[in-house]
Amino acid sequence: MMMRHVRYLAVLWLVVWTTGFDLSACRFNVRDVGFVDLGSQPYQLFCYIDNHTAEADATLLRDVSLAVYLDCNIKAEVISVTNLSEHPAKAHRGLIKGKTLPAAVLVDARGRTLPIELGAGSGFQDKIWDNLEAVYDSPARAELLKHVVESYGALLLVEGKDARRNQQAKSTAEAAIEIVAKAIQSKSLEKDIKNSPRLVILKPQDQIRERVLLWSLGIDDAAMGETHLAVLYGRARQIGKVLSGDKITPAAVSGILNTIGLSCECGLDRSWMQGHMIPSKWEESTRTLAAKTLGFDPESPVIKMEMSQILSKGGEGRRPKSFGKGDALLAGYSESAAGVAAPQQEPLESTNVVAQPLEPTVVSGRVPQSNATKAVESGAAASESKPARDRGALFMLVVGGFGTLVLLIGVFVFLKSSGNH
Repeated sequence: MMMRHVRYLAVLWLVVWTTGFDLSACRFNVRDVGFVDLGSQPYQLFCYIDNHTAEADATLLRDVSLAVYLDCNIKAEVISVTNLSEHPAKAHRGLIKGKTLPAAVLVDARGRTLPIELGAGSGFQDKIWDNLEAVYDSPARAELLKHVVESYGALLLVEGKDARRNQQAKSTAEAAIEIVAKAIQSKSLEKDIKNSPRLVILKPQDQIRERVLLWSLGIDDAAMGETHLAVLYGRARQIGKVLSGDKITPAAVSGILNTIGLSCECGLDRSWMQGHMIPSKWEESTRTLAAKTLGFDPESPVIKMEMSQILSKGGEGRRPKSFGKGDALLAGYSESAAGVAAPQQEPLESTNVVAQPLEPTVVSGRVPQSNATKAVESGAAASESKPARDRGALFMLVVGGFGTLVLLIGVFVFLKSSGNH
């Protein structure tokens, strides 16, 4: 009987040892989750034509819009104003009333709208490709997309009319970036990330050119004169609120920026880890680079399934925690354990906190390992953070010692039973 139990223990040890059982829970951090599209709603571009629109122009508009928005998070549809009926585009027809058609309206997942000029009239056929392309492409967006793929994330500083406030916001952003840079250098984040966050500054003279980008972040024409700061990560997603004016504080910026490095096991609301994307193109070259940077293929169905299961475990109302005063500035949310009332926090609009930049919160994690893409198979995978490696090594040492002891006992019992026979 004893021999049978020893054998069971030996088998259990072999299973645990060979599978490399990991106590570090979630394999991904918030940045990782930001690269995976789990069914986000694309932007809708309603292109309106009428009976006066030349058939050649209407056909060209359909063909070009289909080609331009391949691999984009924008879905274009050409529709005649005489056939709107109950079509969703009917609700936005008034935004282009009185304009020469073709004209368009861009609609985001939150129902916000922006009229888009398509260059109706003479030269329409020469301008249509560039006009449609400008909906997803611009110099600032190209720079932001490059930084979010290659580094921890990106901060977009939209300068206003007040030079002093612009400089103050820039200094605050740079200080927050430096904190993350030190954490990356000391390998104290959830997983190793090669490059620290990048700061992109948008000058007032460039803001008209970037009107689609600013609109997608919730910065409308009326707010152009103010200083704004937004944080983006992953697949060009916005995280947290856009901070404006005197709300651009060290605690607020650090609180939002630090969230990107947290483990996705921390129960953050899915909406925080799958924040809305700016209008952009996700080309094959960008996907390949992202796979090399992450160590897994964000387009893989297996990865999407695993990440969806992880996110489904988080409570809908759970928000980033362990940011101290940054929590109140982050979004005015609070969190409490079962049966314990959470302390009241002052909402963002009325919070006036003076604080030093917060040190990044460290939660144990493990780097994801996957061979889903050729890029990853070539050896370009991210490495584990030191705390995770140390904990894993200790665990495996304990398991190995226990297993060795079990085997020795098994050998002893076997030899003893053989001697008796």
